[in-house]
Amino acid sequence: MTDPVDDNTHYRWNTFYFNKEDKRILVPKRARWFGYTFNFAQPGTYLLIAVLLFCLFMFSRKA
Repeated sequence: MTDPVDDNTHYRWNTFYFNKEDKRILVPKRARWFGYTFNFAQPGTYLLIAVLLFCLFMFSRKA
């Protein structure tokens, strides 16, 4: 069984992973040694990005 991440049809602009059937928010990149990427088809992805940006903003204000 192949990982859906390896299927090029699940990428928008050949960069952003977008697969509604894959319930994972973080998925391994096609080149596994490059780490992970977001599944932009899942609503939780946008919440996670918003929380991360909020934390970065709050910590940058204290410097």
